[in-house]
Amino acid sequence: MVFDYTNYLDIWNILVYEIIGDTTLAMILGIITISYLSAKFAIPFQVVIPIMAVFLFIFSILTSNLSISTLLILASGTFFYWVLSRVFRRG
Repeated sequence: MVFDYTNYLDIWNILVYEIIGDTTLAMILGIITISYLSAKFAIPFQVVIPIMAVFLFIFSILTSNLSISTLLILASGTFFYWVLSRVFRRG
């Protein structure tokens, strides 16, 4: 996503481009914040990993970053296949 000079008071432009500096840096800081808060409130990792994946997916769609969204879809599909294959092997 490119900085929009016509709408320079937009909260997204101010937060991502002026305060944080870059969209990738904003993603990293978001993941670190989610990790810190989940460790502080003792949230299990089975919940934290999907929360991080949803955060990254929404952030990559908002910034039009197709490579990250494609990798997230690939990873979630692989995880879904892995879980289903374990369920079918047991039963």
